Amino acid sequence: MCGKVNPNQKTEDCHSVQMNDFLPDLTKIGKIDIYRDRIAPIPSLANEPADYETAARMAGEARRQGRGRPSLADALLGAIALRTGATVATENRKDFEAMGVPSENPLATPAAA
Repeated sequence: MCGKVNPNQKTEDCHSVQMNDFLPDLTKIGKIDIYRDRIAPIPSLANEPADYETAARMAGEARRQGRGRPSLADALLGAIALRTGATVATENRKDFEAMGVPSENPLATPAAA
């Protein structure tokens, strides 16, 4: 998660988190340029206290209604995206769709024009 979770924690570099999540897979498949061109430019957004309540509600509703089992971490990302009007970049679109959060897979092959 980007930003401070508590005052004793160091602020985490969001692009380093993105790179650590995607880089090993991209290196394996020989497509490191995907990170440089499609993931690194994605802006990182800080969380706010109200996002935690929204996240818990969204994840809980999705689970209770049998739409999926999103984690609280994914729900927090979703809450931030909904608050800011952003789209979540993830390979795990299923859990975000279960919460009604817009998402895209930046690793997906673009459709041929």
